[in-house]
Amino acid sequence: MASRKQKKREKDLEWGIAPNGGLEFAEQLLELRDSKGFDPISDVVLVSIDLEVSKYDKGKPGSPPIREFGIATFDTRHLKPTSRSLPNSSISTKQVSTCHASKDFIYCDATDFKECVFAETHLAKQGNLHKIIKKCLRIEDSSSPNSRTLRNIVIVGHSIKEDLKTLKRHGIVVHEIAPVVAILDTYRITWNLLGPHTNSNSTTFMTGFALWALLEELMIPHEKWDLHNAGNDATFTLHALLMLAIKSSRSRELNVVESQNLERLRALAQFELYERERWKPTRKGPNASNGFYYRNSSEQTGSTT
Repeated sequence: MASRKQKKREKDLEWGIAPNGGLEFAEQLLELRDSKGFDPISDVVLVSIDLEVSKYDKGKPGSPPIREFGIATFDTRHLKPTSRSLPNSSISTKQVSTCHASKDFIYCDATDFKECVFAETHLAKQGNLHKIIKKCLRIEDSSSPNSRTLRNIVIVGHSIKEDLKTLKRHGIVVHEIAPVVAILDTYRITWNLLGPHTNSNSTTFMTGFALWALLEELMIPHEKWDLHNAGNDATFTLHALLMLAIKSSRSRELNVVESQNLERLRALAQFELYERERWKPTRKGPNASNGFYYRNSSEQTGSTT
C-alpha cells in the first residue's frame, strides 16, 4: 500500500509539479547546480501566479469567481554575465481585480482596500479574465525575428496545486496556453528543504509552512497585512524561491562558475528585496502621499548576505 507521502507525490506529478517541489530544477535554471549531463534549460521566464477568491464564495456550488489575479515574472536572462539589468528591477508584477482598481480610490485619504505594493491594481470584468491570464502567460520572445515566438516559462506558486485546480475549473489549463517547462511549488520545496531539519521552535515548522512564516524564516521584508493579495503573494513567492535556492546552494560545495552565479543572484535578490522601487497608491486626499517609494535597505533588519 502506498504511503501518504507517496500518494502526495503521485498527485503532484498528475498536476505536472516537479518532484519535491522542484528545488534542484530551480537551481539548474539559475545555474547554481550541475545539470548532470543534460542540456540545461536556463533560458526561461519564472512566472509566479496567485489567485484570490472570496472566502464567502468558498464551499458554494460551482466554481467560486476569481476576485484577484496576480503574476510576477523573472527572466533568467537577467542573470547572464552579459546582462545589464542590475541594479534595475528584474521582477515585474501585474495585479488584476474583478472588484476594484487603484484609481477607484484616488480621492480617498485612507482606505481598507488592500492594494498590491508592487504594482497598480487594474479592474477587469470577470468574463475577460480568461483572456487576461492567457495574455500574461504567453510571453513573446523579443529577441526572436518571429514575433509569435513564445518564451519557455516555469510556473511558480505556493501550494500551486490549489491555484491550478481553480484555473482548471474556470477552463484554464496552463500547459495549453503557453510552453510550460515545469511547475514549481515553494510549499513543497520548503517542506523538503526545511521540514525534516528544522528545529521544532522554528516559526516555519510550527505553522505548516504558510507563506508568511516562510517569509519570516527567510527574512524577506514584508508586512503581514500585505498578504492575501494576489499580486503581493505572487511576488513574495518569487522572492522566496530565489532565497530558497540561495539558502540551499550555501550548504553545497560549488565550482567557480556556480559560485559566481550565486554571487550574482545574491546581488539581484539584495536589490529586489531591499532597494527596489515599489508601488505606492497615488492619493489626492489632504494627507495623502503620492507616487512611488523606495524600500531602503537601512530600514530593514534582514539581509541576503
